[in-house]
Amino acid sequence: MAAAKKDGAETAGEGVLAALAPALSEVDDDKVSLLIEEALRRCYTPRNEALRDEVVFNRWFMEHPDQLYGAGLLAVWHLVKGFFPKTLATLKIPFLT
Repeated sequence: MAAAKKDGAETAGEGVLAALAPALSEVDDDKVSLLIEEALRRCYTPRNEALRDEVVFNRWFMEHPDQLYGAGLLAVWHLVKGFFPKTLATLKIPFLT
């Protein structure tokens, strides 16, 4: 999840957040929250528990509230990255490739 360290300094979720935050700042907060929640429901915790289970979802993010937004953005990115041209990788954002 977002807690996985990359290059010893920045988390994957923070990298995605830095890359996507400017675009998402133009979108209604409620819609962004719904989009992130829907994407996360297709994910699993490191304990291999499905986040689509409401109890698991609530428990995980109550224990790890700092991961909600970063992990959510990373989940959204993995769902939609196929819709973007391959040249997006030239932006040199290692967390998105």
